[in-house]
Amino acid sequence: MSVLAERQGLTDQHIAGLADRPTDLFTDQELAALDLAEALFREDAGASGANQDLMKRLRAQFSDGALVELTWAIGQYIGLGKMIAFLGLERDVET
Repeated sequence: MSVLAERQGLTDQHIAGLADRPTDLFTDQELAALDLAEALFREDAGASGANQDLMKRLRAQFSDGALVELTWAIGQYIGLGKMIAFLGLERDVET
């Protein structure tokens, strides 16, 4: 795990819990953000539009400005990941 992740309080339990997202490990705000990231990652995200139930949860957890920033940030990371995969770039491993 990265030093930055540890500084933000991320633990190995959080990483392991990403698949099933236990409610005792993540806050409602974190769960909503994770669901947003998953929705944006789907191939049909742009065509299908926003899921109204998810939008209701997001609006309960985030201001409009925060939601725009969060959506933008998630989109940037998804795009970066897809670019890295598309170009076949590999991470340099320090020895």
